[in-house]
Amino acid sequence: MPRRAGTFAYLPPLTREEIARQVKYILQQGWIPGVEFAREEEVDDDFRHWWKLPLFNARSVEEVMAEVEACREAHPDCYIFVTGYNPHQQHLKLDFVAYYPSSTSRD
Repeated sequence: MPRRAGTFAYLPPLTREEIARQVKYILQQGWIPGVEFAREEEVDDDFRHWWKLPLFNARSVEEVMAEVEACREAHPDCYIFVTGYNPHQQHLKLDFVAYYPSSTSRD
């Protein structure tokens, strides 16, 4: 059973459309989206690996989703996270698992 992490940990896995809606919300709030990944043993760590840098200049859902998909393709056996950072309050506002490892079946 996969580990549970992030905002929607106890909900069923999100569909691509649901992930896109969350990305849209991040952008509408003026937050900075980010994409992170972690191997199974790193999920509970305080620090995960960044996929590139935070997407400071992202303006569209499609742009962010392309990075999420690229990260997933490059790291199929990792948890892929989407984050939303509030630059004014200077803290993370949203953090969820977009995709689970391909080797993990989510119950």
